Amino acid sequence: MSRCPADPSLAAIIVCGGRSVRMGTDKASLMFGDETLLQRVCRLTRPAVQSVVVVAAQDQSLPPLSPEIRIIRDQVAGAGPLGGLLTALEELQQRHRDPDLKRMAVWLGCCDSPFVNAAVIRELHQRLRRLPSMEAVVVQHQGRLHPLNAVYDIRMLPTLRTLFSDGERRMMSLLDQLPVSIVPGSELTAFDPQLRFLENVNSPADLDDAWRKWTAEERSSGQRRVH
Repeated sequence: MSRCPADPSLAAIIVCGGRSVRMGTDKASLMFGDETLLQRVCRLTRPAVQSVVVVAAQDQSLPPLSPEIRIIRDQVAGAGPLGGLLTALEELQQRHRDPDLKRMAVWLGCCDSPFVNAAVIRELHQRLRRLPSMEAVVVQHQGRLHPLNAVYDIRMLPTLRTLFSDGERRMMSLLDQLPVSIVPGSELTAFDPQLRFLENVNSPADLDDAWRKWTAEERSSGQRRVH
């Protein structure tokens, strides 16, 4: 099956170094069908982006990943997604020292989102490109902003560095400092009718629920194809 070509100006950053306290075990290596959550998120993300960077904790064991996926380790332990984003952007800046870097954007996601949607990622990126004054495009659903599953312009790196050096570790603090375009979830239902891309699994019950949803949708899709 053919797919839309990946945009060379968009990379994906997938953070997976969290403590997984409620799950009780490392979420990156949890099985979801015949693959791990991290493998699944990387696979579903890959069609929308030019490259994928996985940010893991220093001593974290990861499941096997495709050779094209770059793995880097957190520079600061326990710094959360904000620290993972900074680590990855510093790495990307070192690797892409060219004039096009200033036009680069990144989608930030996490390994515990089993319903990542490449079409949504593309749409968020396209909206960012149409708004040159914005440095992030973030989804809002049921009154909540989602700083993960968002697209960021690399121009925000100096702001991120300053926040981090000042001791800030909250993603929402970054959004407070950036020119942000907010996208209502209702505008994305054409790509994901149930907005499943916003769901993550934080506990064994969440994982079981996600698996039930996925298998039910697969059965339904199979029945539609038969008829």
